[in-house]
Amino acid sequence: MSLTDQQRARMQDLLADRAVFGLNAAEQDELRRLQAEAADSCSDFDQVAADILLADLHIVEEPPSTLVARLIADADVGRTSAPTAPLRPVNRRRSEVMAWFVSACLLVVTVFALNGRPEQSTSEPGLAELRERFLSQQTDAIQVPWLPSKDPAAQEATGDVVWSPEQQAGVMRFRGLKPNDPTVEQYQLWIIDGERNAAQPVDGGVFDVPPGSDEVLVKIAAKLTVFDPRAFAVTIERPGGVVVSDRERLALLASVDAG
Repeated sequence: MSLTDQQRARMQDLLADRAVFGLNAAEQDELRRLQAEAADSCSDFDQVAADILLADLHIVEEPPSTLVARLIADADVGRTSAPTAPLRPVNRRRSEVMAWFVSACLLVVTVFALNGRPEQSTSEPGLAELRERFLSQQTDAIQVPWLPSKDPAAQEATGDVVWSPEQQAGVMRFRGLKPNDPTVEQYQLWIIDGERNAAQPVDGGVFDVPPGSDEVLVKIAAKLTVFDPRAFAVTIERPGGVVVSDRERLALLASVDAG
């Protein structure tokens, strides 16, 4: 027995709800009855939801505004070209959620099909190129090596700092720096400026070293203008960093004079 358009729309609503929200006992019974009457009662909603979880994707609560606008526009075109039976307000809300959900799934599947699964990266894309551009094109660029400390996190650490005073930007490179647990502690960069009080270095931002990383590149995010960089220091602080460091755990130091 085939379903009417209204019954088919109801079945799709229930399938979508089951994949995302779950169904109560009455809704489960209703779905089973509709599926039993349908000649083609299968749906891919459950499989899509499972595939997304297995793909280790990170789904944020608020999708990008440009994506939202495009998906809403696509959904509006689909509703005007293929009208369906009116839905209750709660089901319309769920249908809008599923419109975004399914469209996002299709977008992810397309990207994976064209490019394959993305490789794990421990650095922000483009930082290697930015570092090389500073070294080759910025005549004022400073390159100084890290000097490890006795701290267990940095005893085997190597790397360097590349900083452009003109661009007020730079890139740190690390090898052998121990991975950290961001919920327990984070690394924080400090820039000692010759034109500022040495006891109040410029905060260069916090960063993490993920497990299994051979080399990590980190962009320097100086909170203030650096006029005369004399040294760069990395300390280990509580999550989120601190305003003033007690320097109890000084992991690395790169002195401009020594470099």
